[in-house]
Amino acid sequence: MPITFTINHNDNYFVSSLKGTVTDDELLNSFKLFYESELWIPGMNELTDISEGDVSQITSDGMRKLAIFTEQTFRKNEVEFSKTAVYAPKDLPFGLSRMYEVMIDESPENFYVYQRY
Repeated sequence: MPITFTINHNDNYFVSSLKGTVTDDELLNSFKLFYESELWIPGMNELTDISEGDVSQITSDGMRKLAIFTEQTFRKNEVEFSKTAVYAPKDLPFGLSRMYEVMIDESPENFYVYQRY
């Protein structure tokens, strides 16, 4: 699976890591499975690592679907505030992450993307 989730319940965050080629469907389905699992606690913070992921198959429509799904999930679960940091060291993942950031402007997700440690 190109997206894995590592949970730290003690500190209330999880890490999502992308490795290999990731498609629109894999991106959305992976987050759906995680958010609908017992591992996710509403309001958890997130660190996403795209340093080893190939996101060339992800489209703006795929990002839009993820943004809509995430916002609906947060609102349904009454998440008032959540922090997400994305490590995207290459131009394409950085650009897609910035696109997602614009799409979630009204979401309770506080989003930040960076290219360097």
